[in-house]
Amino acid sequence: MKIFSGIHNDMDIDKLQTDVNTVVRWTDKWHLKLNPQKCMIMTVGRGYTRPAYIYHLPTGASDDSKELRRVTQEKDLGVLIDSNLDFENHIVKK
Repeated sequence: MKIFSGIHNDMDIDKLQTDVNTVVRWTDKWHLKLNPQKCMIMTVGRGYTRPAYIYHLPTGASDDSKELRRVTQEKDLGVLIDSNLDFENHIVKK
């Protein structure tokens, strides 16, 4: 599953964290556990100049949370996507 949101201001950052929290509540309701080691954040785009915000994955009923790991590339349906939307690494690894 992927959550995508354009980040233009601090309200967008808060909205994306709220979306992550909503997904976690939904998965908890339906007894689908998310593996925090497989959940990550990737900022996509060449014009991104804001400092990287740290998003968290809530874990359990308490206020505990796990910081989401930030990556610069990830394989999705067999395609290696990187944060600059450059497919050179995907082509080289084929």
